[in-house]
Amino acid sequence: MAKQHFTTEVQQHLDDALTNSGITERQNRLLALVALFQAAQLTYSLATQGKNTLTGLSNQSFNALLQASLKIHDRQPDSLFSLDLYGNMENLNIGLRSLEGALIQPYQNTRSRLPLPRQYGETFRYAMALMQLEKKVYKKPAFAQRITGEQANIEQRLIFFDHNVQHPAILASLATLYIDTAGQLTPRLSVRGKPEYLKNQPTIDAIRACLFSGLQAAHYWRQLGGNRFQLVFGRKAMLEDLRQLARIRYQAAPAFYEPKP
Repeated sequence: MAKQHFTTEVQQHLDDALTNSGITERQNRLLALVALFQAAQLTYSLATQGKNTLTGLSNQSFNALLQASLKIHDRQPDSLFSLDLYGNMENLNIGLRSLEGALIQPYQNTRSRLPLPRQYGETFRYAMALMQLEKKVYKKPAFAQRITGEQANIEQRLIFFDHNVQHPAILASLATLYIDTAGQLTPRLSVRGKPEYLKNQPTIDAIRACLFSGLQAAHYWRQLGGNRFQLVFGRKAMLEDLRQLARIRYQAAPAFYEPKP
């Protein structure tokens, strides 16, 4: 899927935002992939450690993913600038580290017989599976329409829950939306973890809501021109961009760019 053509107004906002932030267009696209890997990493954490893992930065990061998942639409997201959707670089810190780890770890020692650490292996597997599911989901107009309609419904319902995107009713709605779309396709994404967490309904809802946010991040990445070949042939450039984004995160204020209202 080639990068889509967007309205002049949306494209102009992206150009202005990139200029103000010091982020390149390639790095802006990479942040969508970072969000996907963040969703994959949090899925792993929820499945192996339960909802107790959602504290501090993890909770903040989960919140950012869920909020963005309601603003990424089939034709075009509310904004093409990634930090309009995800808030700020701090909200994507888990994804920055997870993607870097997934890119580096398999190549640290090609002669080693040691397997890829489970954390990175599972994160990478979830991310790749979500990429495949995203393409299948959005090839089905009924699924795309269902997602768009439910996004609007859930945003309306958030008003009654004080905009708490992690309210159990909202997580359950996002989980159902994932099951009714991506969950209907084969092969299904199999999440591995501890039975006590995978049998707990609130944790299951959180995992599925997280997977839905990853599905939407994969869709946003593809809208911006991302594809799986970049993970193979663009690994060096991605690592350079990730380290530059990390420098921007540490050098700048937490909210170095204010999203449009």
